[in-house]
Amino acid sequence: MGRDAYPLTSLMTLWDYTGDQLYLDFARQTAIRLLATQHDDGGFSTQAAVGVLTGVSCVPEKNSISFGSGLLAPIELLEWATRDRRWPADFQPRLRRWADLVLRLQTAEGVWTQANGTPYPLIGAGMLFSLIKAGQLLQDRRCVDAVQRYLTAMNARQDFVAGTHAFLSALYAHVADRALKP
Repeated sequence: MGRDAYPLTSLMTLWDYTGDQLYLDFARQTAIRLLATQHDDGGFSTQAAVGVLTGVSCVPEKNSISFGSGLLAPIELLEWATRDRRWPADFQPRLRRWADLVLRLQTAEGVWTQANGTPYPLIGAGMLFSLIKAGQLLQDRRCVDAVQRYLTAMNARQDFVAGTHAFLSALYAHVADRALKP
């Protein structure tokens, strides 16, 4: 799925702007297709720009929360789910599996890492939105606490998200700020 999930954000923006039910319906169809690509462990694998929407098959990766579908698919699903409550019956259990995977993969230090164990700030940048929103929909404070641990670790390490992917932090920091205020 990866970047192929971006149409969900575009469809939601069109719906926000026009209120035309057609965009919400298309987004729901896309979300259901995206949910069908979730693995039993809760992750979404494949890489950016390839996946079920483009008809390209990729080898599944276990415990995938990294860039590509592992990071982007939950953002897109939550963009839709926070606006449209016509969720499939299995939506919350699937969201729970994903959130549990993310919480399990966070290190004791508070960061998320690449397969080689190197901290990967881009994952945390995506979690500023997706883990906060998942926590709100699941009513699970552990999700907000995980984002707080990540931000504390990020500041202590003086890490940053480099390059074109830095947009995630800037785009979604307000979501984390709102949830983290007492």
